[in-house]
Amino acid sequence: MIYDAIIIGAGPAGATAAIYLKRTGLNVLVFYKDKGSLEFAKLKNFYGYTGISGDNLFDTGISQLKELGVDVVCDEVLSCESDYMSKISVSTKDNTYEGKTLLIASGISRAKINKEIQKYLGSGVSTCAFCDGPFYRGKTIYVTGEEPYLSHLTSELSYFSKDIIDVPYEEIKQLTGDMNLDGIILKDGTKILANNLFLAVPFGSKALSNTLGVMLDQDNNILIDKDGKTNVSMVYAAGDVTPGVKQVVKASSDGMRAALSIIDYLKKNK
Repeated sequence: MIYDAIIIGAGPAGATAAIYLKRTGLNVLVFYKDKGSLEFAKLKNFYGYTGISGDNLFDTGISQLKELGVDVVCDEVLSCESDYMSKISVSTKDNTYEGKTLLIASGISRAKINKEIQKYLGSGVSTCAFCDGPFYRGKTIYVTGEEPYLSHLTSELSYFSKDIIDVPYEEIKQLTGDMNLDGIILKDGTKILANNLFLAVPFGSKALSNTLGVMLDQDNNILIDKDGKTNVSMVYAAGDVTPGVKQVVKASSDGMRAALSIIDYLKKNK
């Protein structure tokens, strides 16, 4: 079977695209490896929700795709090949699938946050200044790494390190607090009273190896045109793998735009 569209990634970008494509009557296959950056996210700046966990949002999206009849596969895509004319082959460890178009919406991985810090995510620790910064307006904010967006929220920014190389929170030995963060202990024994900590967690490698030859910018984002097209025929990209802010609302918009572009391509190339 040759799918009309194969999508790598089931987050906001990939799921939104799949919904639009399937509702148009196309055969769609979606791959996902894990929940990506949504796993520990808590969204309070997303339209229609006063607060929802990224974990729940992802699960709801998967259920929605399955109810629509989208083929959803939990497996890691290892490579992709294009004949540059009529089809694209997508391979996992055990199988190869073919599609008329491909949408890369695999997101980008972040450096692993250790369990000591994970338990405070949403309870004083955040990795998203856009999402949570406004809640700390006027307060002392502790930040690992440079976070310019926060500068207009408070006059008391404290940085553990301005030079981020591998692990931005490497000076942190321990976080303290019962249910919520109340302190930070550094490796040199320094104790800081703190109720909020922003982690500038760096992006790691993409979930999908660049086996197609798509063009990247200097930050390893996949370059696309206004319709979500890459430089490779039949290949599109959306969401966090592309340039711009890494936000759910932007990813969903990208997914819709790419889906409409794919629909137009398929109509012209029946």
